[in-house]
Amino acid sequence: MNLDITYSPAQDRLLLSVRNNQHRADWWISRRMLLAWVHAWLLKLQDVDLPSIHGVHLQRDLGTEHRLSLEFDGPTPAKPTGPSHPLTPSKEHLLQELTLTVQPTDCTVILKTEGLQQSFELTRKESHAVLEMLAAKARVAGWLEGPNWPGWLGSQSNADR
Repeated sequence: MNLDITYSPAQDRLLLSVRNNQHRADWWISRRMLLAWVHAWLLKLQDVDLPSIHGVHLQRDLGTEHRLSLEFDGPTPAKPTGPSHPLTPSKEHLLQELTLTVQPTDCTVILKTEGLQQSFELTRKESHAVLEMLAAKARVAGWLEGPNWPGWLGSQSNADR
């Protein structure tokens, strides 16, 4: 399985391409969906204990785990497929729902939209590589910086007006 993430300034969305054998699905991810996904993923990674070794439970240091995961196998773009492995054409889908299951050694991601669902599994190390790719693209898109709004702006309820 190969994952590739590109940012479209015209759409102000990320395009996640998931290639599996000879199939490909492309998913548009909004800023809101991406930030919620990464936030939930980080919380779940932190909450799931490392597998115990000889009955000893090790404390997790997510930052160190992330650096070590990337040191040996950092994120890489998907390798282009040659003419011997044609891909089925893909329609781009707007990601509407995402389910994330995190286990001590792996995680499962399920992408959903109306009438379509795709899932893929990642090892702990692969999870860190994908998180790094998502964060790098979010940074390029300018999604990690927010406007510095004054506290008084938006403080009154306009729902009744």
